[in-house]
Amino acid sequence: MSGGGDRLLGLAEVRLVDDENCTPEEIRISVQTLAAARLQALQEGAGV
Repeated sequence: MSGGGDRLLGLAEVRLVDDENCTPEEIRISVQTLAAARLQALQEGAGV
């Protein structure tokens, strides 16, 4: 499943940048998604 974290990371970043009308709750969820994607990408990179 190589690259899955990168794909999620990109989607979360795009949402944060492109969605100007999102609510604070949506921003929080997007930030959590972004953090989870980064963690997954780090784990995949480390072979965990």
